[in-house]
Amino acid sequence: MSIVQVGGSGGRTIADSDVGLATLADLDRIGTISLGGRAAEVLLLGAPSAGAVGDLAKVTGLLLSAHGTAGLGDSLLHRASERDAHVLLNVDPKLRRTIDARLQRLYATALAIIEAQRSRTKQIAEALLRRRFLSHDEVQALAHRNPVEGFL
Repeated sequence: MSIVQVGGSGGRTIADSDVGLATLADLDRIGTISLGGRAAEVLLLGAPSAGAVGDLAKVTGLLLSAHGTAGLGDSLLHRASERDAHVLLNVDPKLRRTIDARLQRLYATALAIIEAQRSRTKQIAEALLRRRFLSHDEVQALAHRNPVEGFL
């Protein structure tokens, strides 16, 4: 985990997220984790920044792939290749609403987790401000003292 600016992002988290054989529940978990930075900004800093643009694009793409290509949503229909699935958002208002509703639900979950783990999140943020980078083991040491069931 790093707060070193990368492109338009204020930092980055690298996580294992092999989505090749992912279920919708797996994608929801990846999406929730990916939206955690934005949730932390809102709860700890009072407002989101544009730094989560990459995370929003990633989660939108994962959900779009699930619903538009992999048959993990309401339909088994393969409507587009993963590369072209984003076009569906522009031509299918129902799919756009479905993806947005799921994004909102995942974001609400991320907010609830960050709120429940506010002190741990704050400790990680303070450590990042001091060091600018934390290894996986260092984040685990801070986060796993009192993990959220099923997420950490």
